[in-house]
Amino acid sequence: MLKTAEVEIKKEHQVLMVNKTTKFKKQGKPKEKGKFKKGGKKADAPPKKPKAGPKRNTVCYYCKEEGHLKRNCSKYLADLKSGNIKKKDPKSSATPEDVLVPPTPISEEANDNDHETLNEVTTEPRGSTRVHTTPDWYDPCLNIMIVDNNDEDPATYEEAMMSPDSNKWQEAMKYEMRSMYDNQVWTLVDLPDSRKAIENRWIFKRKQMLMMDVKTAFLNGDIEEELFMVEPKSFVDHKNADKVFSSVVPCFAKTSRSSQRQEVGAMGIAQIFRQTMALVFVVAATGFSALVFADGDDVVVLTESTFEKEVGQDRGALVEFYAPWCGHCKKLAPEYEKLGASFKNAKSVMIAKVDCDEHKSVCSKYGVSGYPTIQWFPKGSLEPKKYDGQRTAEALAEFVNTEGGTNVKLATVPSSVVVLTPETFDSVVLDETKDVLVEFYAPWCGHCKHLAPIYDKLASVFKLDEGVVIGNVDADKYKGLREKYGVTGFPTLKFFPKGNKAGEDYGGGRELGDFTKFINEKCGTNRDINGQLTSEAGRIASLDALAKEFLSAASDKQKEVLSSMEEEVAKLSGSAAKNGKVYVTIAKKIVQKGNDYTKKETERLHRMLEKSISPSKADEFTIKKNVLSTFSS
Repeated sequence: MLKTAEVEIKKEHQVLMVNKTTKFKKQGKPKEKGKFKKGGKKADAPPKKPKAGPKRNTVCYYCKEEGHLKRNCSKYLADLKSGNIKKKDPKSSATPEDVLVPPTPISEEANDNDHETLNEVTTEPRGSTRVHTTPDWYDPCLNIMIVDNNDEDPATYEEAMMSPDSNKWQEAMKYEMRSMYDNQVWTLVDLPDSRKAIENRWIFKRKQMLMMDVKTAFLNGDIEEELFMVEPKSFVDHKNADKVFSSVVPCFAKTSRSSQRQEVGAMGIAQIFRQTMALVFVVAATGFSALVFADGDDVVVLTESTFEKEVGQDRGALVEFYAPWCGHCKKLAPEYEKLGASFKNAKSVMIAKVDCDEHKSVCSKYGVSGYPTIQWFPKGSLEPKKYDGQRTAEALAEFVNTEGGTNVKLATVPSSVVVLTPETFDSVVLDETKDVLVEFYAPWCGHCKHLAPIYDKLASVFKLDEGVVIGNVDADKYKGLREKYGVTGFPTLKFFPKGNKAGEDYGGGRELGDFTKFINEKCGTNRDINGQLTSEAGRIASLDALAKEFLSAASDKQKEVLSSMEEEVAKLSGSAAKNGKVYVTIAKKIVQKGNDYTKKETERLHRMLEKSISPSKADEFTIKKNVLSTFSS
């Protein structure tokens, strides 16, 4: 059965890679430490003998000489570095450093503890007399994992230059830099005394990017001020070594910010680099893409050369020591960015970070042994105080304010909830053109605090519907309104529809779905809990019937139906009248372009909706797409 399975497996090149060489523990009851049974009695265990290294008759499978393994073979390492290792198969997409892994012989049992066979290329069954050594004995640069036909992208500039594809990476980098110069994205200038140059790094990807149509995109909005960046590795102008790159020519993206972020996500690097960074890239014709990321967020990026120039000076500093691959660091990232944005104008405090993968010496110097590690450096001191509190923006802000003597409040996202007062209540709530949901709350009320984030989301769901208002009023502060509307407990929710401004109590559930369903039923809206329009949005029953009649009518009769449609739309008002005009527009287009217009326009709108567009445009396209469906035969 095993033989049959191996025959059916598609024969492809594989790379064998293992991250760790940890032995599997045998199952069973653990023995008491330091003791073993001898003659039915416990006795002291004999001292452990140190494990031996590799036997001297070990054969290198690269140079065929005895006394060392392939990973320690000087010839192999030299050839690997120079890129002289020949590929096994010229037609294969595998790179020269790929290791072919033959199927396990049927007669040989797999040994879970046999770590060396995971790192060695074998062409015949290995004997069982080989001496095992501890995992630390192995060279960490040979730790690999299994990947099917997948060339690993270099993680660093140095790795790219060491790889057999280094010439292709260099071409991609040259293409990138040439594009930057041709498009006048950057120019070399002297760094002003009052400014700092941000760092950058090369990113290497074997993937072409098709969505972006600009050479430079700033993911956090168009950069309005002059930006300075150090010259990327391998492209330092030695005649102008003291100069830096400057974005003196404003660069404006042709695509939306969301589209740019989506493309970064498609590259698989959105979690490594903060989305508040400025991105500079171009697609290389070879399929090898080289990107330059310039850090332009509100958190100061520290390096080995800048750490002690920034920290321990005339302001306190909160420093995050992180690793790009760390899951906890990724989770902390949005909270830390929120903290940086809040303290960016605080002159006595700096929020900073250090990439410990890139700057190991700094992290080692300050005793960093896990990620993320957050330390506070007082003004004028390089003696850190470790932060052990919660990893939230709120907790971090409180810590920084305490240590730094500041009183900075976190930046908050504006709410779509309309705040009501006695002066504005009647003009908003009693407006006959609006359907209004009002929450009467008290600041000290626990149930009100629990409801607050849900109520904020509800307001965001319906923020584009002009006829719907989600509001609240502090009924503890404004007792007159509380007494007028008979509020006896908190929170109390009342709905004031267009036809009943006396108000009616809301007695439904207090989850977002419950509120959304209620508003849709009472106000005639069609939204889901994410604020997106449903397939019924924009549809009008009377016009749906005319649309079907229009489709079935002969070409000479369609104009008569179109006239009836225009008369029906004239009777409508508000958003219904606006949606009714969509029916008329589509009918006229069908008369001009034929019945194929419906299919082609639906496909076009579908493509547009898959892209990142503004919420208002998404509503417009969804309504038109819904109306088009009524004209489908």
